Amino acid sequence: MKDSSTTSIERRNLILGAGALLGTAAVGPVFASGGSHNHGGGDNALLNSALDCMKTSQQCFAHCLTEFKQGKTDMADCAQAVHESAIICEALWGMTSVGSKHLKKVAAACLDVCKTCEKECDKFAKKHAVCKDCRDSCTDLIKQIKKAI
Repeated sequence: MKDSSTTSIERRNLILGAGALLGTAAVGPVFASGGSHNHGGGDNALLNSALDCMKTSQQCFAHCLTEFKQGKTDMADCAQAVHESAIICEALWGMTSVGSKHLKKVAAACLDVCKTCEKECDKFAKKHAVCKDCRDSCTDLIKQIKKAI
């Protein structure tokens, strides 16, 4: 017989898994089309740049975790910045894709977060290719946001 905490965890995992599946199903066609499929009237350059920045931020964050596992903590501020960048870039991508009336507010927040990420990744860009890629995608997204707002 399972205790209530095990059942609760299983139920939570089922709900999280279902949410992830639905989220993947919703954006799958966009990824399959290269990220430019857009029915919301959003700016394709901004959409693509936000998606790229989100992906490179996630890759950089994974790299930071690998460094942490090896006992290297000098990238802690970078890890925080790239994690925040991935989150806000996903929000920007979503708001752009639906042509949200709140896009400018989200874009302004994304601009600030990406400037921080760009600065942190620049510290490690010569040492780690993934940091350079993340910095460069932030730089590109910053340019796209400035054009959009």
